[in-house]
This record gives sequence, C-alpha cells and structure tokens, in this order.
Amino acid sequence: MLTGMPSADPASSATDVNVDSGIAQGDAAGRLLVDSHAKRAGLWVMPDNRREVKLEDCLRDFVPPSQENLWTLAEQSARSALAQGASVREGDRSNAELYTWLAWQDAPGQQPGFAISQKVLDAHSSHAQPFVDWFRKLYDL
Repeated sequence: MLTGMPSADPASSATDVNVDSGIAQGDAAGRLLVDSHAKRAGLWVMPDNRREVKLEDCLRDFVPPSQENLWTLAEQSARSALAQGASVREGDRSNAELYTWLAWQDAPGQQPGFAISQKVLDAHSSHAQPFVDWFRKLYDL
C-alpha cells in the first residue's frame, strides 16, 4: 500500500512507500509511486512542480516566441495601469498581464484553457515537457 493512501485490499502485501517527505523544491520530475502490484500513484504540485507561483505565471512561459513583443507590451500596459490607480493587487499583476495579452488575440478575451486548445498558448513549449513526461510515465503512455 502507499503510505497515506487507503488500500483497496487490507491484506495486501505491497511494500509501503513513504510519501510524507513531499516534493523537494526543484524536483521538476514529480513523483511516481509504484507498489509491488504495479499500482501507480503520482504526485505533481501545480503549477510546475518547482516554483511557488500562480498558474498564470507558468502560462506566461507558453506565450509563443513570435508574440514576445506583444507580451512585453501587455506587461508595460499592466504596470502603467497599476501606476495610474488600477485596483489590481500587485500579487495579481501576472493575471492582468496574461489577460491583457489574451485580449489582443483572435478571439479576444478567451480563457487560458481555450487558448491552449486553440494553440494561442503553446502547450508544446519546453516548459510544459516535464509535466507531459510525468503524465506519460504515470499512465504508462
């Protein structure tokens, strides 16, 4: 059985795996736990298993290189709006930057998940690869 997870079979002779240690900072590969019956469990700390940031900070890494000039303009616009009294908290500036940039895309104002499905945000960026690799290992794909 996996420590901290209920076992479907109380008489199971599976080897305990200690998951109490969590994911060490910088462990970009995530955790994959396999018991003696080949039952798998995975642990991934969102958003990128490395940084203590908001999901929007990680989605910034999915902006295609061809859009870097517009991303820079979105950052400048958000900073300018804050300086002129916008009521966005400093801790939410990454949200303002992302949604400003998304407002300039075809179709304006789309949600990040839709932007990924429409390839506006690049889910195949090198920043997404550690999660994709972990997911494939977890589900044996």
